Amino acid sequence: MKSFVANTATYIIDNELPFEHLTIVLPSQRMTAYMQRALFEAVGKPILLPRIVTIDTWIQGLIDTPMIDKTEALFELYRVFQKNPIEYEITTFDAFISWGQLLLSDFDEIDRYLVAPDQLFKNLKDVREIENWSFNSTELSEGQKKFMAFWDKLGPYYYAFSKILAEKEATTKGKIYRKVAENIDLVFQKNKQEQFVFAGFNALSEAELS
Repeated sequence: MKSFVANTATYIIDNELPFEHLTIVLPSQRMTAYMQRALFEAVGKPILLPRIVTIDTWIQGLIDTPMIDKTEALFELYRVFQKNPIEYEITTFDAFISWGQLLLSDFDEIDRYLVAPDQLFKNLKDVREIENWSFNSTELSEGQKKFMAFWDKLGPYYYAFSKILAEKEATTKGKIYRKVAENIDLVFQKNKQEQFVFAGFNALSEAELS
């Protein structure tokens, strides 16, 4: 049985896709070497390969705004947290790190899946009110209190962090995916004749599907 890279190479050759206008987008850097080899074997002679990139590299190359460093993003989010803290346990940056990394990942997911933040946070507020009503007859545990406090702060943290990014003229990977998905013309801004082959993907976000 032929591998998907071999099948992809065969498809490209059989359909005579122009290498000079072709970009092959893959999920990981490791696959690029396999794709190069598969194309060479499909052609059977030395060739000038098309552009072969990972989806992250390709998406980031469409936007001029620099992506904020992960460490810097964590420090900026911590400053947001200090101005509006959750009153449980997190009193130092060291204690904040793992929680902050999780929160940044959640923010990226919101953007990559093109979730409308206003609607999301409204829904979370509704859920919180239902939970409050459910627990109304009993004393909340510490775990339940932390859960409530977290969802209360999620929206303000997201918007405050987004404002900081705008002021710094920086962005995150999730916001890059959202911007490209919502402005698809960016894909053809540099080369209107460009063609794309996406290969090896099995779980795409809403932004990637767009």
